[in-house]
Amino acid sequence: MARGATVNLVVFGRGPEEQRFRKLAEEFPERVHFINAFVSDVDKYHLIRNARIFLFPSVYYSEAFGIAQLDAMACARPIINCWLQTGVNWVAPDGEAAVTIEAGNPDKLAGAIITLQNDPEQLAALGNGGLQRCRSIFSEDKVRARFIELISQL
Repeated sequence: MARGATVNLVVFGRGPEEQRFRKLAEEFPERVHFINAFVSDVDKYHLIRNARIFLFPSVYYSEAFGIAQLDAMACARPIINCWLQTGVNWVAPDGEAAVTIEAGNPDKLAGAIITLQNDPEQLAALGNGGLQRCRSIFSEDKVRARFIELISQL
């Protein structure tokens, strides 16, 4: 937004960065809508399905998996995530389901948003890549089979 790009954000959830998002919504009320409340699964999927891009900008190493990324992948939405050296990047790999940027770098985040927003082919490729990855690795059948295999090895 500071670059003058037309970007609309819907931010939802609670966490350690909520004050920053509240401030952003106050600075750009016409472009940022901040939902600082519990969001039901129905509402969450409605928001994700109607998004062009799913931002997962966690900068904390404690973010071990990023399960919210699976929701976006199941909805075929491309993800922008941060390189955390955790399972976050295994769940949604750079170039397959996500654009991965350096954590804590707002310029890289802004650049990734603008670049992806202006490239419909990459939007579609990452969204489809995420959906295929979700189906091939994280579907209930695949997880159940892998769980049974691990238990059998014990």
